[in-house]
Amino acid sequence: MQKLSGTAGQSGTKREMSRLPILHKRDGTGQMPIGMSLVPPWGAKDYSDLKEKDFLTMLDKISCLLELEGLANRRRILNTPSLTRWTDIQRGMIVQRKLELENMKGKKK
Repeated sequence: MQKLSGTAGQSGTKREMSRLPILHKRDGTGQMPIGMSLVPPWGAKDYSDLKEKDFLTMLDKISCLLELEGLANRRRILNTPSLTRWTDIQRGMIVQRKLELENMKGKKK
């Protein structure tokens, strides 16, 4: 355990922090973490706005099932039902990536 201070407005003893940025708060406040941009660096306001090729490129960068689950269920996890729902094509691409990650996980064992 290590003592952390000044991390996204929190201080105290926390488990070792991961390399990933804090994406959301699970305490139900709906507040955006300190330092998080409202507009992603690629310019789209939401992943569902990406073109098919860009969406597939983004999915290929996802390397674990938990990260994919967070993306797939972003409306619930971020408590933002106003986000656009996935198209059938995007949903199929997400399921395909899930199967790929599950197969990769099975081969590592």
